[in-house]
Amino acid sequence: MSNEEFQKLVLQELTSIKGQLNENSRFIEALLHRTAELDAQLHNVSANVDKLCGQVNNPETKVGNLEAKVNNLEAKVGNLETKVDNLEIKVNNLEIKVNALETKVSGLETKFDALQTQVTTIQANMATKEDIAEVNASIMVLNDRLFRQETEITRLKAAK
Repeated sequence: MSNEEFQKLVLQELTSIKGQLNENSRFIEALLHRTAELDAQLHNVSANVDKLCGQVNNPETKVGNLEAKVNNLEAKVGNLETKVDNLEIKVNNLEIKVNALETKVSGLETKFDALQTQVTTIQANMATKEDIAEVNASIMVLNDRLFRQETEITRLKAAK
């Protein structure tokens, strides 16, 4: 897997995690809103209990029923608060994972930059080797020409 593919996978995972974080944040906000509504309902129920106590012939029965309802609402609020706490823990864990992935991406970017520098150096060295090969070829042609000229000079001296 190439660095680019790995970076794309990491970015996709980060995008997915960010989406989950946003969804969890919206869900937490909805739960907090619902908790506030339940608190308001609980307050209203409490006010209604106070009113009913003065109007009912059998206050103990009515109060008992209302207390049961209040207890039920308090239990629901407690459950919602537990769910909110659990979601906050999940959000924190996801933030830790996102930070870890961002650190890995940063490390990969550093390694990629180093590799890119090495590739540039190698390409520069290859160009130098090609230049040396061309110079060597030119020297060989000149040596061959010089050898032929020396041979011709020697032949001409011998012919005199």
